[in-house]
Amino acid sequence: MTARQLASEIPMITKRSFPEDDNDGQIIIICFHPNNEIEDMNKQLNQMNNHVVFHTELESCISLIQSIKHEKIFLIIFDSYVSELVSHIDIFQQVHSIFIFYTKTEDFKYLFHEQLNIIGVYHRLDFFYSALEEQINLIAKQFFQWTFYDQTNFSKRDLSKQSNDFLWMQLFHDAILYFPHDEQAKEDMMNIFRLYADEKLYQSNDAIQWYLNNSFLQRLITKSLQRKDIDQLYQLRYFLADLIENLTREHRTENVVIYQQIKLSKHELNHFRQKQGQIMSMKGFLLIKQDIVLPQRSDLVDVHLEIKCNLKGYQNKNEVLFDLNTTFQLEHIEENDQTILIRLTAVSYGRMIKEKYLTDTHRQIENLSIPVIFSKLMCDMNEWNQSRKYLQYLLIHSNEQDLPWIEYFIGETFSEIGQLNEARLCYDRAIKSNKINLQDSAIVLSAIGKVLYSQGKYEEAYDFYQQALTIQKQFYPSDHAHIANSLDDIGLVFGRRLQYDQALDFLQQALEIREKYYENFHVDIAISLNNISEILTDQRNYDQALEYQKRAMSICKEYYPSNHTYIAFLLFRNGSILYHQEIFEESLNLSQQVLTIMKNLRSSGHLDVACTLTHIAHIRCGQGMHEESLQLYQQVLALLVQYYSSDHLDIVHALINIGYTLLNGKENPELALNVFQKSLTMLERSYPSYHAHIASNLNLIGNALRKQTKFDQALEIYNRALKMQEDYYSPKHIELVDTLTNISHTLSSQE
Repeated sequence: MTARQLASEIPMITKRSFPEDDNDGQIIIICFHPNNEIEDMNKQLNQMNNHVVFHTELESCISLIQSIKHEKIFLIIFDSYVSELVSHIDIFQQVHSIFIFYTKTEDFKYLFHEQLNIIGVYHRLDFFYSALEEQINLIAKQFFQWTFYDQTNFSKRDLSKQSNDFLWMQLFHDAILYFPHDEQAKEDMMNIFRLYADEKLYQSNDAIQWYLNNSFLQRLITKSLQRKDIDQLYQLRYFLADLIENLTREHRTENVVIYQQIKLSKHELNHFRQKQGQIMSMKGFLLIKQDIVLPQRSDLVDVHLEIKCNLKGYQNKNEVLFDLNTTFQLEHIEENDQTILIRLTAVSYGRMIKEKYLTDTHRQIENLSIPVIFSKLMCDMNEWNQSRKYLQYLLIHSNEQDLPWIEYFIGETFSEIGQLNEARLCYDRAIKSNKINLQDSAIVLSAIGKVLYSQGKYEEAYDFYQQALTIQKQFYPSDHAHIANSLDDIGLVFGRRLQYDQALDFLQQALEIREKYYENFHVDIAISLNNISEILTDQRNYDQALEYQKRAMSICKEYYPSNHTYIAFLLFRNGSILYHQEIFEESLNLSQQVLTIMKNLRSSGHLDVACTLTHIAHIRCGQGMHEESLQLYQQVLALLVQYYSSDHLDIVHALINIGYTLLNGKENPELALNVFQKSLTMLERSYPSYHAHIASNLNLIGNALRKQTKFDQALEIYNRALKMQEDYYSPKHIELVDTLTNISHTLSSQE
């Protein structure tokens, strides 16, 4: 950090054009209701957000939506007016978040539309208010100027899977310096300057003065860092490296206390109150100056900062510039009727936490460079598109040692968004590189296995997992985390085969290794707990499954924000357990939370969206809403057919769900039989060794025949299923009991 007088030789940049987007983080809630007699809701909404508007006429509501340019629109729509969403989709698809509320429980109907960002459908106010507040908080956090980190016990925990903005700022500070500081980088920088400024001669040693002297540059860099705009930051890499290097060269020190007035949103101020005692950093270069001009906005709060620090190169009190990775501890907040004073102290925790994170990451993959680790961090933060952009820039300048890892992590970004073929190409290039050693190749083999698993090629995936495990056993002790990863992967294949006892054996081994390796607190432990919970749910052991879920969630909440994919996976599993326990409303509420997260992170056609819709359809079927569930199942089938090859096991299950609803909900056994026969054909063609799935499908065909009073044909099918199950399962397995029960019912019906 440094303090300097403005240098007269550095000219001011004259801004030509810079979009005014200060309203980007603001939310307007529009409530479309046939009458305004909802005073309680009006009060509640105004407590949550500064700007709430009620409309009773569709035309005026649409006109307001069309007039809004920058604010995020939250639309609340009621009852019979829901049909207007689809009929005016060209208007409502620009709405950031849509909440549907039914005042009458009996009118409740779930709605999913790929082009509309429907957060949820509600008839309980507590669920509705909770979802609305959650979305408001998520938007607000995106525009916070500061990022926090709970440093409690960080030295005793493995940080390799942690992901937050604080770590992002710490690693970006180092990663940007790895790019070549050459003429091309300088030209890219000047191209940015020319867009907004009169071109002036730039010298690297003047970077601090340029930054201090030019509000345009300050704003451009700050917004790029807050938004993690990789394209913009790459273009500015030459200047950012100069600025960081200049700040690092300042040597003289002096203990001082600095005061500064700032503006915070109410949401961010509340965040400060909750984070007292934690460490924090600015999402950018913190500039303290006496003559600062603060924005005049009623939604912002005046706050005074007191910063105790050890200044480098302090010359006068006009301006102080802190480096990007400067870390402060939030000591205390003093509030009275007139002022709010936040006391900060500059500390060295940021460097220590970064070094611990790097050490723990190298414990997993020894040869990763800091630039590649930075891309891994972005992947862990669900910033897959930004990570891929960064890696593609890194690829231009990469050394041979980094090349296979760049390909690997680009593959990871494709895999996460469901572009499996592209992911496989990247993994293949990584594995064929002569710069990856045998030990590290196991990681790539596992990744290829995961692609094959997602494509429904479970036995091919199993072979790759076994190859990876064989290599890992050559290089690692039996209680190493990499061994656990492979055991976990293999256990999931057994789960897909419906061989639950074998699956649990592998998954429990993985859990035991991870608990020992990570000393009982790590995201991978939560993953093991979630996978075991899934098998226990399939075994109908719901209470134990829920206990595993609670343990997993307690870990993940320490690592990730509420809108992270891992949180969504756990909420999904929790909702599944509640569904099987017939606690339908809570299950539906959790499923809607999951769907919101997945639609924001993935595309509307992603597998995770389809899985969540399937679960919502299950719930509505359980509630007796068979027509609605059938429509949802058909939507899921359409999504899966676009996403997968025609015979994927998930498509088989989608057909079975449709057939089950036709059979038991719509009482149409003839049509159900046709659907079940189609799913059986797929199984026998693409999964001939999956006898448990085939037997289950045969049972459904038998049920359809029995409903048509074709008892002899039904018995023949049931006995065929029973023979398969007797060869596949232990004698007391629950699936055999179900088949024997079907045979008994059929024999009784014949009498």
